[in-house]
This record gives sequence, structure tokens and C-alpha cells, in this order.
Amino acid sequence: MKKLLTTKALLVSAALGLTACSPASKDSQVSYNSHNGSIINGTLIPKEDQIAKVTVAIIGVTKDKTGLENQFKCTGILYAANVVLTAAHCVPVAPAGGKRAAFIIFDTDINAASKETVRKVVDFAIHENWKKKMPESEGNSDFGMLKFEGEMPTGYEVGKFLAPDKHDILSAESDIIVAGYGRIDDGTETPNDQLRKGHVKIAGLLNEKEIAFNQKDRNGVCSGDSGGPAFIEVDGQMLAWGIASRVSGPDENTYCSEWSFHGLIGTQQEFIDSAMAQFSK
Repeated sequence: MKKLLTTKALLVSAALGLTACSPASKDSQVSYNSHNGSIINGTLIPKEDQIAKVTVAIIGVTKDKTGLENQFKCTGILYAANVVLTAAHCVPVAPAGGKRAAFIIFDTDINAASKETVRKVVDFAIHENWKKKMPESEGNSDFGMLKFEGEMPTGYEVGKFLAPDKHDILSAESDIIVAGYGRIDDGTETPNDQLRKGHVKIAGLLNEKEIAFNQKDRNGVCSGDSGGPAFIEVDGQMLAWGIASRVSGPDENTYCSEWSFHGLIGTQQEFIDSAMAQFSK
């Protein structure tokens, strides 16, 4: 079930020539039941925070051949000077005979964004195995990348990433920080359009390429946090290692209150290299 964007968030994209012409305009969500998420019980992130300097919001738009438009919201991390790494389901796919567009918002508050802090996406990449039936060990390949026009605004920088051979430092005792623009309560319809962070604990490996978090204490990702990064602090540096994929819960009012799942960035170098090569053409 997808949730509605706030009016102010819709105006951000409307100001760029897109019209919210249907009540079907919605924000993307994280979960096994089609939910993508926000940070439950998270705290606002100031602009000077390391995490705020590398984390961005994504507004995706699709329009079918009849003109019916759908909008959604996700989170991502700066992988290169003009490239964002996110989840595959955060990359808009044009309906048959329709169109797609996406925008990157460089602000800790989506509703405060201006033309100076918004960049149009000019190229899209989705992992080739996304939505394919693969061996359980392969995970669900929920990875995507977006290339945007121009340069990132002053104050932003490319993220730093945990090396694949350092994944063994991730354990149940690790203090993991997740970030996103998603919902702050899975039991309400009120979306959150501000960047927040929260602390979660690793429950274990779901498979070779995904890690599960225990969110039964009501801390973690929820709708709108899809594509958002998971960090671990090493020697004073926030290193990203995971991308939010989905959540699982017992019912519609607590769908973010049991488990969440992040893909391991370090296992996706082949896809990342392929996308970067595509973007360089």
C-alpha cells in the first residue's frame, strides 16, 4: 500500500513542470507487503551532519498514455559527483506508451527545496536481476542508480563506503545508523518530508547479499526510506554499507514494526560498474 505525498512536496515537482493531476500521486514505500519506509522514532539530521551531506531525496513520476500521473518518494546516497545510488524500486519505470521522470532534492526538508536545490535525472539504471526469480542466496537485487544533470550543490559530497572485505565488522553489537525521508509512524497517514536518522541492530544475514534488522522496538525504516543508506562509524567517518529495500510487519498499522532488510552495497560492484559505464556514454 502506497501513501500520499503532502501538498507541499507535490508543489516541488509541479514547479518543475509536473502536475499532480490525480489523487493517485503517492510516495514510495519499503516492505514485503509493498511497503517502503521512513525512520520510525528517528531524529532530525542537521545540514552540517556527515549523513546529511551525502543523503538526498528522490521524487519519481510516471504518466500513462491517458495522462494519469503517479508520484512517489524515496531516499538515496551520492555515489559520484552526479550519480545517486538507491533501490531498484525507487527508479521510475514508464508505463506502456507513457513517460517517466525523476528529481533529486538536495535539502534536509523536501518542502524547503527550491530550483537551486533540485536536479533533474537524465539517466536511469536498474539491476538486471530485480524482480527476477533468483536463488535465495542472491537476494532480490533491489539496487538502482540515477544520473542527474549539473553539479551537486555546495555543502554536499560523495558518500564514503565500507569496503567489501570489511563486512565482517558488521555484527549484532554494531551501532548501525539508517537515514531517510520516510514515514515516522506506520500507523498514520501523515508522511514525513524531513531527513531523519535512527539507530538499529542487526538481526543477522538474510542471505549472502542482504542483512536483516530487528525493528520490534519500534526503531528503524518505514515508508519513504526505501533506497536510503545504512551507515557504520569507523574512525570518525560514516561509512555506508547498505541500501534499504523492504520491511515486514504483522498488519497494515504495524508493517514497519518487525523486520527490515538492506542490500549489501559491497556485493553489487558489477552492477555499479555497469551503471557507471552506461552513464559515461
